[in-house]
Amino acid sequence: MYSQLITRRHGFVRLRYEQLERRLLMAVADVEARQVVGLDLLAADPQYSDIDGRGYSVAILDHGIDLNHPYFGDDLVNNSTGQPGSDGVSDRIVHHWNFTSNPPGPTHEEVTSHGTHVTGIAAGFKTNVYSGVALGANIIAMQVLGTGTFGSHSDEIEAALTWIELNAAAYNIVAVNMSFSNDTLYTIPSTGSGLGWHDNFQRLVDNRQVIPIASVGNRYGYFDSQVGVGYPAADGYVLGVDATWDKSQDYRPEFYSHGTGVSACAGETWLYQYESQVDQVAPFSQRHAIMSDIFAPGADIFSSTIGGSSSGALGTTQAAPFVTGAVAIAQQLSMRERGVKLTLSQFRELVNSTGATIIDNNYDPNDFQLIPNNC
Repeated sequence: MYSQLITRRHGFVRLRYEQLERRLLMAVADVEARQVVGLDLLAADPQYSDIDGRGYSVAILDHGIDLNHPYFGDDLVNNSTGQPGSDGVSDRIVHHWNFTSNPPGPTHEEVTSHGTHVTGIAAGFKTNVYSGVALGANIIAMQVLGTGTFGSHSDEIEAALTWIELNAAAYNIVAVNMSFSNDTLYTIPSTGSGLGWHDNFQRLVDNRQVIPIASVGNRYGYFDSQVGVGYPAADGYVLGVDATWDKSQDYRPEFYSHGTGVSACAGETWLYQYESQVDQVAPFSQRHAIMSDIFAPGADIFSSTIGGSSSGALGTTQAAPFVTGAVAIAQQLSMRERGVKLTLSQFRELVNSTGATIIDNNYDPNDFQLIPNNC
């Protein structure tokens, strides 16, 4: 369906496999998002109390993360040896690697709240404190970003994707989260010529039953409200994720900082005004009638930050890990009910045929005012 600029789907998994919908498959990282997507209803049903991603792994490609954050599990076991004892790494992180160091190794550098926040949304959990989406899933933390521009890390990203391809079966990896995007506006699907990841995505989907997920980008205002997404969301073998609000807020001015490449202070800052509504497309979120596969809450989302802390943040960065965790939940449920995993095309078809409709609010370009970045 198509209305105004774009109409896509946003729903939840109902109580039978045949009715898997986008909203359960978008489970939740804070109270408002939990209510919007209906995860609280699912968790309250005894028939589905064990559907939390357990037995499956999600891979997070990002900056270095806080490897010992309490939302990622206790630190009671040495993850390298399997023996009792603390090793400074939360126990649900079953593998961690830094592809940006020379030589590559397990120690994460450039540790940021970006990757830590993303990981918490996808799979964080602390009893009576916090629940991410797939709160029982294992975490594979792969640092592929550091200082420099997005394109300067293409080799590291390709190396991480290759590792996932080789180890998907051993770790039962079902999803790869990429909360990053380049600065190009793609108006048609692309293989990302020059980056070299398309073949990795194709092999992950076709040969390993791993679903890649990427944020579509936060530059809707920068591109003067033109439709289009960044890469890798523009790739046909990747689920592109847009951001919606998880709560209604008063009309007010809001600053949103957006950086070029991977640096939050290297690009522009724009001021926008809005009156947000639940399930409304966030004004910064890029969008496209074909390449926007799915919407998920992306503003404002509460999750883990460095130093064992937590805070709210907004962006398609936050929306993508909702879907990453949702894939883990969907695959666990699919295996229980059908004995097989969902393919990428089956997942797409389920969320687009049964989810609730999101109609683009088509923000006025005049709501966006570019101002100098003072970082």
